[in-house]
Amino acid sequence: MTGVETEATNQEVIVVDGITFQVEFGSANREEMMAALEHIAKMMVEAQDGGSKCVDGGYRPGEMNGRLARPGADLGISMILLKLGLSPQKSLDLVKEFRINRNEKYGWHTDDHAVCGCGHCNAAQQLNNQERYGIEVEKVKQLWHLVSQLPDEKCDFIVLTRKHAEKGVLLIEGIRNTVMPWNGEENSEQYFIYDATRDRELLNDFYYFLREKYGIATQVENGRGVKIDDVEFNFSDLDIMTTDQTHREATLGLLGTSANQPIYAVNADEPVIKVRFVGTTPDYRETA
Repeated sequence: MTGVETEATNQEVIVVDGITFQVEFGSANREEMMAALEHIAKMMVEAQDGGSKCVDGGYRPGEMNGRLARPGADLGISMILLKLGLSPQKSLDLVKEFRINRNEKYGWHTDDHAVCGCGHCNAAQQLNNQERYGIEVEKVKQLWHLVSQLPDEKCDFIVLTRKHAEKGVLLIEGIRNTVMPWNGEENSEQYFIYDATRDRELLNDFYYFLREKYGIATQVENGRGVKIDDVEFNFSDLDIMTTDQTHREATLGLLGTSANQPIYAVNADEPVIKVRFVGTTPDYRETA
């Protein structure tokens, strides 16, 4: 491992396992960020189409490698529709239709030690978090029940078998390469992975899929909208609610495994991988 400081404050060119990084440390803990670079160098993979997985750090190598990682996988998109005012059944059906249209399957997960093993969805099922998510708890529970009844052949479903050991959040800004969250070895570090740029592209594709079927001529704020069962919305609603439910208001600050964790933005699409410290996840646990 070697390093060369550049003119920019706290920015260095560092080589880890033969991989060159341009790093902006900012106010990051240097030891923690160096551990993140070592993880990225070992676990970088080519991005793959075909569906989504969750941001959870418990996916082992071979489990949906390179898939788009987003909060709650496709279940998280259904949760956005639920917040917009659609029914649990409609919120599920629309995302299923979108996936079928792309010859893909509805993605979700649980784990081997909880009834609802997706932290994003489980947190939204707790009454004391209802205000943060802006969704009635009973509707989230209904949605979870509907999703859990999907036949295996109709969805991309996995049971994660791990103990949480996440050490931070990797916010992937590129579209060609991403990072696997874990090497699968017990007592080794995991990272939450969020393919932010690819997720925004996915939401855009989903929105235009809906607009072809449910588009309305009238203008809603920020452009032409969609109207489904008397609920009107546009792309920015999907985009903003993803951020709100995940970071600004809810999940990352509510889970013991993700609160107060460093966030590193990563772009691995070029020969020199750019990584910068962007802040720390909030902690809402005391007020939850």
